[in-house]
Amino acid sequence: MIKNFFIHFASVAIVFYILPSVDVVGADYMTKGINVFVIAVIIGALNLTIKPILKIVSIPLNIVTLGLFTLVINAAIIKLADIIAPSFSMSGFVSYVIFGVLLSLVHIGLSVFKDDDED
Repeated sequence: MIKNFFIHFASVAIVFYILPSVDVVGADYMTKGINVFVIAVIIGALNLTIKPILKIVSIPLNIVTLGLFTLVINAAIIKLADIIAPSFSMSGFVSYVIFGVLLSLVHIGLSVFKDDDED
């Protein structure tokens, strides 16, 4: 569980570093690191609570779009995190979609370091 959180935190930090359209407020690296930590917690909490409900409600749209509507759900979760966290800002729907896709890809890449017997 702790490894999963660190993988999620590292994924969020890497995507923040990669995307130029993402702005994290902070005067120094310590403040930005704390803000990224808070944003990772918010995104993780939203993924645990709201995302399953949205996926169940959008089953017909996911079937029609062959699963591509999941990108919209991920973008909505990122937008909601943007609304909740004042230290995080992005511009444009495409940025939210790209953030969600990159977050998933980086998370998959970092999951290689997770043990197989962990959930």
